Order: sequence, then C-alpha cells, then structure tokens
Amino acid sequence: MSGKILNPTVARIVISNLAATLDPVKQTFVLKNLPLTNHENNLVYRTYDATGTLLTKGFITVYTTTVSATATATPVSNTASTTAPSNGKAQVSTYKPDKRFKIVAPAADYYETTDKKVRIEGSISASNVASVTINDFKLGSFNGSSWYYFANEEFGNMQEGTNTYTIRYFDKSSNEVYKQLFVIKKNPTPQA
Repeated sequence: MSGKILNPTVARIVISNLAATLDPVKQTFVLKNLPLTNHENNLVYRTYDATGTLLTKGFITVYTTTVSATATATPVSNTASTTAPSNGKAQVSTYKPDKRFKIVAPAADYYETTDKKVRIEGSISASNVASVTINDFKLGSFNGSSWYYFANEEFGNMQEGTNTYTIRYFDKSSNEVYKQLFVIKKNPTPQA
C-alpha cells in the first residue's frame, strides 16, 4: 500500500497496527507486504505528528479477488465507492464521514475493551432513513432518529481480536443511503 502525504506535519502512519515507511522528501508512504487474509479486509489507519499526537484516523476496506498472504491495494477517492479490480490488483473502498450519521457510544470509532458486551449507539439526523442494519442484521431498536446494538461475546458477534461492524442505512425502497464501519478490539477479559 502506498500513497501521498498531504499534510506536512505527518511524521508517522500506522495501518492495521503496522508502521508504514515515510519519505519526507517526496512526501509519500509505503507499507509493503500488507497481509490481506479475507475477500473483504477492513483496515484501520492512523496518522501522527512528530510528538506522537494523533492527527487523523479512519477505515479503508480492501477487497481481494483471491485470498493470499499479501496483496496490493489501490486506493480510490474519499467517497463510499468501490473500484473494480484491474490487472489482478485489489479493490478498495473508503468512506467519507457524514455528520448526519453518528456513533454516539462508544465515543471512539476504534474502541478497545476487555468487556464481554458493548452497547453501540447511533443517532441519525437524515430524514430519509427507514431501516438500519449491522453486518446484515436488521435492527429492531431503530426508532427513526437513533438505534443501538449489542456486540456480545456470549452471542458470538464479538470475539477476542479485531471485530468489524458494517452499519448500513436504507431508505423506504431499500436503497442504501449511507454506510460506515465501526471497530471493536476485544482484549482478553481479566480472570477474577
């Protein structure tokens, strides 16, 4: 994975907990041999300044045509679109934040916990949303302006490691209005 650094204060880039190599002269970065183990790989990226202060964070979804130990990702523009694979390269989707669709709890979009159960809550100010799904499960808790969902180790929808939740919003005709990702990193629960 490679790209151009647009903010000159960026001193470090981490993609799925792997540090990319930066070239400050060319203002580029590269991360070689990025493991992509699924057809759909949800990668979390973060940028930091020289003092270690977080500047930005977000998600990139990389789709592969074949599952392999490594694949090449080709980023697209910062919209909720997916490019078709060409020359055997992987697809990638990026999601532009929309303030009408907010995750209100937990406050961080990459949430780390040792808890066995996490309540995810969202609010919606868009008037055309008729239903909400998380990982294709239609939420009965959606009331037109807010929703909640329990990620629960006991129910099998949260396990130790990185758990990705794809949240989709649909209109009355079942057309997707918006899509966003939420990640919970579940650390081992301390033994009593």
